Amino acid sequence: TLLTKALIDNKFILERTSQNLPSRGRPSVGLAISSFHWRLLCVTVAPQKLILSFCDLNGKPLHSKKYALLSAEHYSQIDSYILNSLQNFMRQYPSAAEHLLAISISIVGKTNKDKTGISQLGNCSIHSNLVNILQEQFSIPILLNEHFPLWFLAESTLGTLISNDNVIFLQLNDTVNLSVLLKGSLLHQDEHKRMSVDKMIMPRFSSLSDEIANDKSELERYQLANQITFSSLEKLIDLYLPNQYKSQAEKIEFLCDEIEKQHPDALAILEHISNNLAY
Repeated sequence: TLLTKALIDNKFILERTSQNLPSRGRPSVGLAISSFHWRLLCVTVAPQKLILSFCDLNGKPLHSKKYALLSAEHYSQIDSYILNSLQNFMRQYPSAAEHLLAISISIVGKTNKDKTGISQLGNCSIHSNLVNILQEQFSIPILLNEHFPLWFLAESTLGTLISNDNVIFLQLNDTVNLSVLLKGSLLHQDEHKRMSVDKMIMPRFSSLSDEIANDKSELERYQLANQITFSSLEKLIDLYLPNQYKSQAEKIEFLCDEIEKQHPDALAILEHISNNLAY
């Protein structure tokens, strides 16, 4: 009773309905998790952008803002950039920041062994001490995780719910990672839930296999990371579909539009991606 009272006083749980049954003592009381008093500050750090969101505990986003991330040559300043962005975001929405339970940070890359910072963002190795820096400014828990395991957890949970027990989960951006769900169980149960297949050697499917990585050595040219990652595709798009777009996201969206229009060169790029993924 004392523990329940403390949880109610701190608005972690709520009393719902009383059952007015004829009995001695206090009537039975229904309890429920309070999903609207406390907030999470959710942070996604990707190679091209930083996304900040205030969310209810049930995952519903209340406020969200996207920041352009530093370019790769300025990644040494990434910790201070994220901290400044967080402080700016909280000043914009002070009411949402009042009841902050924790800061959850998802990295599209890799964390260091101690989960105190970022060791890789996209395909760039960096040195970061993000958690310790944020703990100097905030007195709440700082949760740092890699995006792939979090995404995989959500997708595999959904797969189980709809009875999809044998699934290959593939992450494709600046790296290529996969995990396998076999008969409802994760193939690798240890911490290596993500299998990196970046260096897998691919066949030469067409002339595009050479042109996409003509600046690489013979040994690296046909590695999967140099054939279908977003940074590699950017080269093919500029070569076969000349455009004025500056960002990688705009170029890939342009490629998708040209595929929809059945542009022969866009379809050839799509076939190149499909052949590599199918292999």
